[in-house]
Amino acid sequence: LPRFGAPRTADKSPRHMTREICRSWRVPLVTLFAGLASADGDDGGEGKCMGWRQTAGCSPSGRREPARDRGCDVSIGQDWSGYCECAGGVRAAESTCTHESFTCEAKCREQWAWLREQRKKRAEQEKEVESASADDNLAKLYKRGKGFYVMGNTELALRHFREALKLDPEHGACKADYKQAKKLEKLLGKLEGVMGKEVE
Repeated sequence: LPRFGAPRTADKSPRHMTREICRSWRVPLVTLFAGLASADGDDGGEGKCMGWRQTAGCSPSGRREPARDRGCDVSIGQDWSGYCECAGGVRAAESTCTHESFTCEAKCREQWAWLREQRKKRAEQEKEVESASADDNLAKLYKRGKGFYVMGNTELALRHFREALKLDPEHGACKADYKQAKKLEKLLGKLEGVMGKEVE
């Protein structure tokens, strides 16, 4: 067992190195995921600025220097590093020591406008995926129903046509084939009845 007071050696274990790598990516990832999560939630207070958060080392992910934090309406110097903290845990204007002057109030408004736009695009993309999936299922159901109809299996043909019409009740070709399959099913039923009586 190690003695109390013994000097600590640098931790070079894989777990420690992985933690260090993740920490270096923490700022941009936290900014993105926190922002999108906030944009999906309650919109109350969105765009609100909490203030400028100063960091050391000319890096927005550097060590925090709370004593040099500033208010939202303060013009941030071109040689300051840090980021603007906005409502909902959102970060904006992550800056090194070379940038144009700005205020966090304006940057938070811009960041939230961008997040709202991303949320809108994501919703549109999800609708497109759902629509494409529905269209794909419709085409498959109709194609299978048509195949069973050609083979004379009206029971399975009608089952697939019904499922397809649930997705699109106005599908012209499917409606027409469904009617034809119904007629064929009735005709086959009558033939089976006649043949049954002749056998008796």
